[in-house]
Amino acid sequence: MEINRANFSATFPKIQHLLQTCDFYAFDLEMTGINPVRCGRGVDAEAIHLETLPHNCRFYSTPEDSFAGKWEAATTFSPMQLGLSIFHKRSADATVATFRQKLTCRESSQVVDKWIEDHRRPEQALELAKATVQQLANAVNNLKGVSDNDDLSLEAMETISRFSLLSQELDAVTDFITSHSSSAPAAASSSPLSPSSNRGLDDYVATTFHCHLFPSFHYGDGELRMSIETVGTFLSEHNMDFNAWVRNSLLYAPREAVARERVEALRRSASKSIATGGPPAFNQEMLAKVPKTDLNLVTTAFAALELFAENNRDNKEARQTKALPYIANSDSFSAVIAKAKSLGLKADKGDIVWSPNPVDSANANGGGESAKHQANLLFEAMINSKKPAIAHNSWSDLLFLYRAFHSTPLTSYEHFKSTLGALFPTLYDTRTLSSLEINHGFGQVRGQLDRTYQLFKREHEARTVRVVMTDGFSEGSGAAHNAGYDAFITGSLFLYVSAEMRKHEGLTVELFNGVLPVYASIFSISLHTEHDYLVQARSAPVFYCVPGPGARGGIFADRVASIMRKANLPSIPMNCGDSALLFVIGSARGTGSLLNSSITAALRDVEKSLSGASVIDMKVDEFLQTTNGKIQFFPLGDYRQ
Repeated sequence: MEINRANFSATFPKIQHLLQTCDFYAFDLEMTGINPVRCGRGVDAEAIHLETLPHNCRFYSTPEDSFAGKWEAATTFSPMQLGLSIFHKRSADATVATFRQKLTCRESSQVVDKWIEDHRRPEQALELAKATVQQLANAVNNLKGVSDNDDLSLEAMETISRFSLLSQELDAVTDFITSHSSSAPAAASSSPLSPSSNRGLDDYVATTFHCHLFPSFHYGDGELRMSIETVGTFLSEHNMDFNAWVRNSLLYAPREAVARERVEALRRSASKSIATGGPPAFNQEMLAKVPKTDLNLVTTAFAALELFAENNRDNKEARQTKALPYIANSDSFSAVIAKAKSLGLKADKGDIVWSPNPVDSANANGGGESAKHQANLLFEAMINSKKPAIAHNSWSDLLFLYRAFHSTPLTSYEHFKSTLGALFPTLYDTRTLSSLEINHGFGQVRGQLDRTYQLFKREHEARTVRVVMTDGFSEGSGAAHNAGYDAFITGSLFLYVSAEMRKHEGLTVELFNGVLPVYASIFSISLHTEHDYLVQARSAPVFYCVPGPGARGGIFADRVASIMRKANLPSIPMNCGDSALLFVIGSARGTGSLLNSSITAALRDVEKSLSGASVIDMKVDEFLQTTNGKIQFFPLGDYRQ
C-alpha cells in the first residue's frame, strides 16, 4: 500500500497497531545517491588508502576504515523511498480454523476434528479419511452397477456428485494434515522468531507499505543533491516515479527540530486554553473543592478514565460509551475534565475517547503542522515498537535514516555503533545470514537481493515457510527496487534463511543480532560489541581473485566458483566491481596438506582457464593479528560437527 500526504492520517494508526503487535518488521531505503563524491579527503584518498593494504586489496578495508566515506554519503545525499513490511505469524489454531471454515462436507470436518483431538498426530485422522472415501466409493460402485439401460435415480446422481466433491475435499484435508502435523503435542515457541514446534510449516502474513520521502522545506533545507549514476540510470531503469516523489512524499526533519515545534505547539495550546477559560491542569487541590456528595461520582469517573487509558494504550481510535456518570456540580465536573486531560483523554458527553494531539491532528487529511514531519512519526513508530528489525546490506540504510531524522552528527565509528545499537537493539541483516558457508549450495548469494530471495524461496516457500501478502507487489513487473517490494522480500528471505539455519543444530539467527556486512570488505560490523567480526570459519581459506582485462566481476566470480566446484571444492564467491573474493569451504574436504594441495591445483586451473586472472591467498588469520583485537573470527560454535 502506498502512503502519501493525503492518506497518512487515516493509515498511520493501522501501521502503529501492526508494529506494536508484529513478530518483526523489515525495511528498505532508496537514496538519491550512495557513493561519496570525495569522502571529504581528496580525489586520491581511496588510492592512497589501498596502498596501505596488503596487495592493494580493497577487501581488507575494515568497517572503521569505511565509516568516513559512508557517513559522507549520508550527509551528501538523501533518502527518497522507504519500504516497510510488517510480519505476523499466524498461530496454528488460527490457520486450522481458517482452513476448517472452508470445508463444505461434514465428513471432512470430522477428519480435521479427529486430528485436533489427537494433538495433531496424523495417523488416525488419515485412516478415517481413507475409510470415509472407501465407504462412499463402494456405495457409488454399487449404484453404477445398475444397467446402462436403466436411469439412475435423482438420489443416486446426488450421491455420485457428492462423492466427487468429498473426494476432492478429503485430498485437500490429507495434504493439509500432512504438512501441519507433528509427532508430539503442540508447544509454545520460545521466541517469535522460533519455528512452530507443532507442525512442519510456519505461516506468516506480511502487510507492506511504501512511501516517498522528501526533506521538509520548513526547516531551512536549501538544496537536495542527486547522483546521476543512482537517479539518472539505476532508479530510472527500475521505473522510479519522480513526479510522485516530489508531489506525494512524506516530509521529514531532524527529530530535535520536530521536538521543539511540538513543545511550542503544546505551549500555544495551553495558552489558548487559559485565555478561553478552558479547564486548568489537574492537581490534588481540585479535589478539595469537590462537594462530599459528589466524591463517589468523581472517584468512579477517575477510575473509569484510568482503566480506559490502561486498556487502550495502543488503540487511539477506541471509544467507551456512557462510561462516565452525570455530574452537575461545576467544580466536580472541572476535576473530571482536568483528570481526563492529564491522561491524554477527552470526556465527550459521557463517553471516553483519546484527545487529539494538538500537533499531529492539525488537519485530518495530512495537512497542517503535522505534514511537516509525517515521516518522523513513521520512523518513531518503528523505533518505539522495540520489535526485531530486518534489513539487507543495511549499513547505508541505517546511516541515511539516522542522518534524515537527527541533526546531531555521528562523530566517530564508535559513536555510530553505540547510537544505532541503541536505536535498533535487535537487528538482523539478511546478507550476513545468507552469506554463511552453510548456504554455498545456493550459488552466489552474496549478490543482489532479488536473486538471493528467489534462490531461497524456491527451496523453502510452502515447504517450511508460507508467506502471504495482504497488499503486495507482483513479482517480475518492475517491482524490484521499489522500497516496499524490497522490504517484503527482505523479510521473506529472513524467514527462508532462518529455516535453512535450523537444519544445523546450535545455529540460530539470534547469534547474529547486530552483525552487518560491509560492502567491498570481508569484515562485518558488530553493533553490540567493541570489536568487529570476520564471519567465516578459520578452516575456510579466502582468496582475492583479479580477472584479466575486459572480464566482468559478477560473471568472473561465477566462473571461478564453477571451476572450484568441478574440483570438488565448494566455495562462495563475492564480486565487487572488477574483482572477486572466493571463500573456499575447507570443512567439506577436511584440513591440512591434502586440502591445501587440492586448493592449489584448483587455483592453477582458474588462472589457466581464465586468461590473465590472478589469485592471491588473503591469509586473513595473519591480517587479523595486525588489528590488535578490533576484528575477530566470529564464534560460530559447533554446528558443523
